[in-house]
Amino acid sequence: MGRFTFHPYQCPDLESLMALAYLDSPLGCGSDMRAVVADDRIEIVREDESTDSAYLHMPWDVKGIGRVTLSTATLMMREQPYILPVELARGMLGRLRLQYAQWTEAGLDIPESIQVLLAEAMQHFRHAVTTPPSDEQQIDEAAESAQKAIRLAAQLDLKLAQTYTLQAMEVRRRLTERLNSLVAVRMSEIPPEEDRPLIERACNAITIPIDWRTIEPAETEYDWTELQARFRWAQETGKMIVAGPLVRLDRWLMPDWLEPWLDSPEAIGAAVGEFVGELVHRFRGIPVMWNLCESFNAITGALALSLQDRASILAEIADAVRRNDPSAKRLLTIDQPFKEYVATPSCRAVPVYLADALMKSELELDGVILQMDVGFAGDQGTHLRLPAEISEMLDDWSELEVPIFVSLTLPSDTFEDPLSDRKPTIIPPDASPETQAQWLERYLPLLMVKACVKGVFIGGWRDEMPHDHPHTGLIDFGGDQKPALKVLTDFRESTTI
Repeated sequence: MGRFTFHPYQCPDLESLMALAYLDSPLGCGSDMRAVVADDRIEIVREDESTDSAYLHMPWDVKGIGRVTLSTATLMMREQPYILPVELARGMLGRLRLQYAQWTEAGLDIPESIQVLLAEAMQHFRHAVTTPPSDEQQIDEAAESAQKAIRLAAQLDLKLAQTYTLQAMEVRRRLTERLNSLVAVRMSEIPPEEDRPLIERACNAITIPIDWRTIEPAETEYDWTELQARFRWAQETGKMIVAGPLVRLDRWLMPDWLEPWLDSPEAIGAAVGEFVGELVHRFRGIPVMWNLCESFNAITGALALSLQDRASILAEIADAVRRNDPSAKRLLTIDQPFKEYVATPSCRAVPVYLADALMKSELELDGVILQMDVGFAGDQGTHLRLPAEISEMLDDWSELEVPIFVSLTLPSDTFEDPLSDRKPTIIPPDASPETQAQWLERYLPLLMVKACVKGVFIGGWRDEMPHDHPHTGLIDFGGDQKPALKVLTDFRESTTI
């Protein structure tokens, strides 16, 4: 077993932060690891035999910003311990300087205030890396300078991303006054009639989740009543419909009657094909984009299926849709585009490479949905990241030259949510309606200004409706509108058709 060793560092909640950390190699492959926090050292212990260099990704408390996930530059195994804040600052500033250079070369007009921030951050970082770690006092001095560099770099990230977004949006508006992009909201139930004016303003599309368990509670015995009602309601709004995922490859989201055959990919594929065929045929003729599958690449052990097995099941889904509604658009959800799941042995495939292979296959997919349940740890959660890193990730995905959609959820509280299907750890300890709105305001324009992004799907409407992740709706349990609803509405009315 290899290990990366760090000098001891006094930080509130360090053990819980390290428990959420994960390793990722320059080639994109993860590694099983465990963190050891002791009085005299911090160790990241690899559970495999690899001695390769790796990036460390972990949540970090940044003064004035909150708890966001930062990444080191590549770390190699060595005898001399690293200083954790110094390595996080190194990775952060390296990526920011590269993004700064790329945007400058592309013609971005960088304000002087951003140049000053970068210079100050680099000054503190230089002091951190040139302070010799010969005793405890000097190690603390280097760590303190690195912390200052991290704080300034986070401010730089926000300002740089905002500058890019505003100027890129200006360029796009010279070509078209409004973006022809989808802004969708998830409706797991028909909302109250009083919500109709709010929905009319907030979005131009509706996402309709599908629960196989409730539609087919017994084999070949279907109950379409509720789903048909939701489709009728969505049609009456006149908005585009995005339906699905048709199937989720999660053990706990499969029908109970399928339980005896969940270890058989052939049995799952046959059942999936029959269900999807019946469903799509029933709604044939309605303009709809079908989200074929979720949890394809980030199952985290819920189903004992190889990647090849999952691809075979996906082929059954795609074929059933193609046979029953040939003209419909077919999308595939890719979970955790920052590949948090590589820390587990369930799937080590790099998301963008996997999607590229699937898009070039005979599945005839029309686009990809990036599932970003931001601020959640565990199954399918995406760590909260600063905007420039989001931009870098989307630029990588743009290389596929296919339509990209982003499914986005953000938490607005930390107490237990009785109606959420999943109970993940909420990473930001200060999650609130205000922070939900703040991060939506940072993310939404940045996502939509990217030419490759054709739509953003917001993951919840009312917290009282069934939902996957806790507190992600735009209207709270008491029926009060959260500030994020105004952010979404203002953006939609000012920017999209």
